[in-house]
Amino acid sequence: MKTMMTRKGSKVFPITAGVLGSLALAVSASGQFLLVTIEDFDAGAPEGFRTFRVVAHFGGADIMLFWGAFPGEGDLIFFTCNSVDLLNDTASPFSGLKAEDFATFPISAEWDSWVTVGTTGFAGNQTDYTPGFIGSDGVNAAIVGNSFSDVEGFVFDADPTSPISGPDVVMAQFTIPEGNSFHLQGVVGWNPPNGGPGFNLSSFLVEQKCPPSCPWDLDDNAVVGASDLLSLLVSWGPCKGCPADFDGNGNVEESDLAALLANWGPCP
Repeated sequence: MKTMMTRKGSKVFPITAGVLGSLALAVSASGQFLLVTIEDFDAGAPEGFRTFRVVAHFGGADIMLFWGAFPGEGDLIFFTCNSVDLLNDTASPFSGLKAEDFATFPISAEWDSWVTVGTTGFAGNQTDYTPGFIGSDGVNAAIVGNSFSDVEGFVFDADPTSPISGPDVVMAQFTIPEGNSFHLQGVVGWNPPNGGPGFNLSSFLVEQKCPPSCPWDLDDNAVVGASDLLSLLVSWGPCKGCPADFDGNGNVEESDLAALLANWGPCP
């Protein structure tokens, strides 16, 4: 699954001391930020959960500096549909701590939820927040629950001497209950290779359609009842994409009927 983004035209800014350390990268017409996608990732998540990765795509070996919020250019906003919580590895030694916000496996589970600026293998790149990012106190985990947001900070690569290059840069991984989705928007700071001091900003938005909170209510009257049962029976048999195919296997059948009957009555 890949979900495309929306973005503004890129802008070029001088690097601010203390924000990205001493890194001074080039700006050239050859660089190109393309899009951000949401992609399925087989991380061996527990039954009933599904893992997604957020990936930034560039036209070549463009260098990604950070992503998050930038004043005047865009806020960072993340939330899950139906307010379901992200799955984090509570057995990890980092459970509840700031280190859990970043890609720390093999110590943490591979399906853990985190943010990063990194490659597929995450070898050698250490990601951190700028002070106060999304309300972080520098001790406790912030990528928890069902939402986070920021209007002034970044997530960036903390080792500016080893920047992460495209064409594909991993930004985050989120593990959520099956059948749910999320919304993420923010700003990417990046540079094409071999240019002068400064950096580019491009805004992005990625989201998946939020599933209905009561999918068995086929007529949207807030009650699972006889009319919904009738709609299911009318759709019985092969019916790819039908609303009554609750398990998405391309057929309306006994399992879908059982799901409807199990949720009979007023929707929660």
